[in-house]
Amino acid sequence: MGMQHITILSNNGISSFSSKVQGNDTSGIDIKWPTYEEKLELFMYRKGGKKFLLDVERSTAFQISELIWDLLKKYRGLTVEEIIKYLESSYDRSDIIDALKEVNCVQSIGLLMPTEPSIQYRLPDSYIQNFSIEHLFLYVTDNCNLRCSYCRNETEFKGLGSMSTHIARASINFLLESSANNPRCIVEFFGGEPLLNMAVITDTVEYAEEQAKKLGKEIKFVLTTNGTLLTDKIIDFLQKHNILTMVSLDGPRELHDGCRKFPNGRGSFNIMFPKVQKLLRVHKGNTIAVSTLTHYSAKECERIISFMKESGFKTVYMSPVNVHIPSNLDKSPDYALTSEDRQWIRRGYADVLQSPTGELLNIDFQGIGATLGLIHRKEKRYYGCPRRAGISMLAVNPNGDVYPCSNLFSYEQYKLGNLLTGVHKMDVRRRFTENSVDDTACRRCWARYLCGGRCSVEGILLLGDPKKVATEKCRITRSAIKESIALYARLHEENPERLEELCSFGIKL
Repeated sequence: MGMQHITILSNNGISSFSSKVQGNDTSGIDIKWPTYEEKLELFMYRKGGKKFLLDVERSTAFQISELIWDLLKKYRGLTVEEIIKYLESSYDRSDIIDALKEVNCVQSIGLLMPTEPSIQYRLPDSYIQNFSIEHLFLYVTDNCNLRCSYCRNETEFKGLGSMSTHIARASINFLLESSANNPRCIVEFFGGEPLLNMAVITDTVEYAEEQAKKLGKEIKFVLTTNGTLLTDKIIDFLQKHNILTMVSLDGPRELHDGCRKFPNGRGSFNIMFPKVQKLLRVHKGNTIAVSTLTHYSAKECERIISFMKESGFKTVYMSPVNVHIPSNLDKSPDYALTSEDRQWIRRGYADVLQSPTGELLNIDFQGIGATLGLIHRKEKRYYGCPRRAGISMLAVNPNGDVYPCSNLFSYEQYKLGNLLTGVHKMDVRRRFTENSVDDTACRRCWARYLCGGRCSVEGILLLGDPKKVATEKCRITRSAIKESIALYARLHEENPERLEELCSFGIKL
């Protein structure tokens, strides 16, 4: 019995073909190479002494042997006998035949097969005309008791005020009316610091639960907070209503306080951390740490994760800071990431995910957690925003104005309307629904279906155009995807139970 040459990395594919490889006969081997009109889009790379392959169109990853690497890299298009002749100087004939039979088996289940050029993915006009919303962001206040360096609230969102009960209830009505056949809806409270408008949050949650029940729907809630205003009463409310609570925490005190300060310049860690620990004691399963990586913390990934584990968190989201330079500044602020910082972050992805500490947590670096799930299920992503901003998710500001995303509140040209006077602007919404991976900028990238393509909002904020791509972020994302495939392969072999846990990673609602 020869060695195994191909392992499919997924939960429903055939993982081993060794049992099908018998004898030294080449008869029956019928490998299909693409014709001129067809294509077979493969991406291959080496990582940690191992070799990996991605069948791009089928969003399926493999771990492969050196022999398969050479076969696909150099000898595609040759006959079976020509392949054997070329490879026999480097490999044993029986191993070559074994590998060819494995390729044949993989093709027999529809993988590594040539295809005609893919049809571009587009949502139909009927979807654009008829809202089908399942996720609504409520920006309940522009007020905040902190002055975090990288927050856009002070520079761009001031003046919006606080949301009234009337607007909040209108938002719930709009969501339920626009949710079509979706059995479950999500409401996310954001700010500013949303706990400064806790009265409206309390009323909204209770009203939403009541209205959803009448329609036979389920409604879930998410709240993002800096943690400084948590009280026993608020913690009890979060626990009672099963509200997923995302706490902004950038790491140990000196890292957290580098950007997250009170107006007087004092760091917020000593105030918020004891309250967050109390929250974790009663609400641990539904509390997530959200950590922003800046120039001050880019080299500290492992240290941050160790701190989160010791603090009691089970799930951590980490992402590089997005720097949107206000018009009154002519250069990036001090916290902005440099090219060297981004290299450190890419290394941090690998170091943390491979470390024993990292394996004790659900960690999402730039979407790695979601990527593992896509590999597992052999699924494709067509949009860069996991929440599908402007498509199945919208955001409402305190005045009732509706936008594709809360990050666009200061961009009047992207407003879709107002809850009280009508939500329309289908031409604006179309710009988001048409911005899929099959568009020009992303359709030639090997990572497109695991990345989802560019974020339209980031294109607007960073480059002034929803169709433009922040290429440096693309490099980080591609690096993270390669790390994800390598991590999947290792866990597939060494710890399948942990793999199942990571592949179901995400916001549990």
